[in-house]
Amino acid sequence: MLYNKAKELEKTCKVVMKKKINPQPNKENNILLGLQALFSKKLN
Repeated sequence: MLYNKAKELEKTCKVVMKKKINPQPNKENNILLGLQALFSKKLN
């Protein structure tokens, strides 16, 4: 299940990277950082 979540996060990262031209990169970065922090806690 954790593997699937990691795959989802990877997809999200790719989508966000494609949307970098978006005028709201800070908001997306905050969401990404939050997700990454969450996964780090679950993995450790």
